[in-house]
Amino acid sequence: MQNLKLSAALLLTIFTLFNSCQTKKPLYMLSTDSPDGKIKVAFTLNEAGEPLYAVNYNNQPVVLPSSMGFDLEGQPALAKDFEVTSGKRLHNFSQPWEMPWGEKRMVENNYNQSIIQLTEKSGLHRILFIIFMVYNDGLGFRYIVPPQPNINELLITEENTQFNMAGDYKTFWGPGDWDIYEHLYTTSNINQINAFKYVNNGLAQSHIPNNAVNTPVTMITENGVHLSLHEANLTNYSDMTLLVDTTNHRFKSCLVGSDNHTYKVKVHTPCYTPWRT
Repeated sequence: MQNLKLSAALLLTIFTLFNSCQTKKPLYMLSTDSPDGKIKVAFTLNEAGEPLYAVNYNNQPVVLPSSMGFDLEGQPALAKDFEVTSGKRLHNFSQPWEMPWGEKRMVENNYNQSIIQLTEKSGLHRILFIIFMVYNDGLGFRYIVPPQPNINELLITEENTQFNMAGDYKTFWGPGDWDIYEHLYTTSNINQINAFKYVNNGLAQSHIPNNAVNTPVTMITENGVHLSLHEANLTNYSDMTLLVDTTNHRFKSCLVGSDNHTYKVKVHTPCYTPWRT
């Protein structure tokens, strides 16, 4: 999958939607399918105005409804009380891409795309965009916080993107070490992940503060579907590790922090997060 970047046309679409004065009927569900129709991503809002997404493959759930949003310093969390003020499926994009190196020279960059504008119904009336790009072999989504009156600078204390797995998948994982990647991988089910077993391993630089895994983390479902969680276009943002809820087979983003700050990301608007893939 090509390194995911917004095109100039997409940026124009985003800010056109943002600056539009037309009131649009709230949209509570939007489905984005892969070009071959095998992967289906459903975006919804629940009764609390919280954004969620879910993923099916071949009509079987792979990722159950999972929450999205941020905790912020100096402002309320950007995570609920939303309404959908615009939801649009953009046309299919298909164009060959030449890789600088790798197993294949030419890769077909073929995906379907959706962009959703969320606006808080009360309080600061902040605006958040979520963009989905769905390929035949995977998907990516990212958050965009556009320039707006109530947000000039974001101090993100945590990103709360969940990956709520539909089963106790066989998992190939390494610990969510904030300093290094020099750990051997372990193979276990999700409910057996224990990153703390890597603590006190004698490595010179190692910091494992949570039961979390590094990305990429790869899984195999009971039906033999292979999937991997990772990130792309990591620019001016903290690395993502994944907290593990072993009981509910759930991963949640946990950004790498620092003892020097109470926040994990400091960025001005417009803010583009890395792609969650």
